[in-house]
Amino acid sequence: MSETNKHDEVSKSKQKRIAEAKARADQRHKKAMSAMWSVLIPVLIVGFIVALVVIHKANQLNYSKYLNDDGTIASIDIDKFATVDYENMSFSRSELEPSEASIDSEVDQAIEEHTTLSTDAGRIADEDDTVGISYTTRIDGEVHETIGEDSEYKYTIGSEEIDEVFDEALIGHKAGDTFSVDVDYDEDADEEAFAGKTVNYEVKFKGVYEAPEFNDAFVAANYPERGTTVDQFRESVRSEKYRSSLKNKISSSISLNTVYSAYPSKFMDYQTKVLAAQDEENLAYYNQMYMQYTGSQMYGTVFDMYGVSSQEEYDALLKERAQTKTQKLLSLQYVYKHAGLSLTKDEIKEKAGYSSDDAAFKDAVKTYGYGYMAQSLLDDKVCEYLCDVVKITD
Repeated sequence: MSETNKHDEVSKSKQKRIAEAKARADQRHKKAMSAMWSVLIPVLIVGFIVALVVIHKANQLNYSKYLNDDGTIASIDIDKFATVDYENMSFSRSELEPSEASIDSEVDQAIEEHTTLSTDAGRIADEDDTVGISYTTRIDGEVHETIGEDSEYKYTIGSEEIDEVFDEALIGHKAGDTFSVDVDYDEDADEEAFAGKTVNYEVKFKGVYEAPEFNDAFVAANYPERGTTVDQFRESVRSEKYRSSLKNKISSSISLNTVYSAYPSKFMDYQTKVLAAQDEENLAYYNQMYMQYTGSQMYGTVFDMYGVSSQEEYDALLKERAQTKTQKLLSLQYVYKHAGLSLTKDEIKEKAGYSSDDAAFKDAVKTYGYGYMAQSLLDDKVCEYLCDVVKITD
């Protein structure tokens, strides 16, 4: 073998050994890196999760920040911030007295709550009657929907809630009847599926609703808390509406009877965040409800809710609303303190409607805190007290 061939063979052999050594080194490196990442990746994941939790907690809104559990602003001497001349607040009785029409409306509601469905075959439906029905609609022979199958659908003849033709078809029927009526809809029908279509209604007539006579016996039997006579019922409603109107007047005007010396700046600034969070919650709620009934959103953004076109406008509105809210709370807190009022956690639970649902109440407290939940109750407590203190002029 020539020297050249020997040199080439050695070179190839050496290259092979070098390549094999490099491969073994690479393999060891990969194993080492794999071992390292098997430890490091879980550490990084845990670290990432911890970071997310920290960020979440940093951004999570504490609705009750700067509030005591009774809804008052914490760590302030209220006398250094506001003074309310509540003993000289006055309202005109004529502005507070409910109308006879509003009392009649309560009577009508009481009667409505106690109407019963008559299945008497001799009771024939007529104009203005409220009847119990169920029906199935068909479009082009295909079933569209069924209404009132499990519990009868209340329908007042003459309301044209569905259509005049439908109303006319109901007249003259009695419990147990079934019949069919076609309704022609225009192209601009409220329900898109009905637009320009002839809709067949297959109706089951279940009876006519009969209203009880509103007399002393009816009141005594059904509304003993309001008295035993019609006159006592109406007086009870009148008194209740009068006091409710007075409370509303007090609530809406208490800030106008307050002199403000200063504002708790940290609390007021934080209210912009609380109000912004409330706006987002309301936006989601409105859109969900609107989507359910119309298939589209009610608002695109919170800007749309308030008719503003920029973040600057919205921020200015938030500051204005935060100041108004702070003023109202300072006024309430002044009266609350000087009248010696109190609001317990048990009262908050009861008045907020959670008296029989401990789990839901705990969830609400966890989310909002006692202070935030107590604010509207604080308003009610103070205004209820002021009803017996303010002056009423004739």
